[in-house]
Amino acid sequence: MTLSLHEMARMINTGAGSLGTCREYFDATTQKLEMLGIRDAGMERLRFAAG
Repeated sequence: MTLSLHEMARMINTGAGSLGTCREYFDATTQKLEMLGIRDAGMERLRFAAG
């Protein structure tokens, strides 16, 4: 099953688990990638779509 960019963004913005929200995890991951100087075009598109 393949999710659209919009569907993935919605899941990031609404998902949560016992360790926190999906958005918190996603933001921490993208921040760490930036700190390491790693650019990931897919993550950047998803960040833009998630707002």
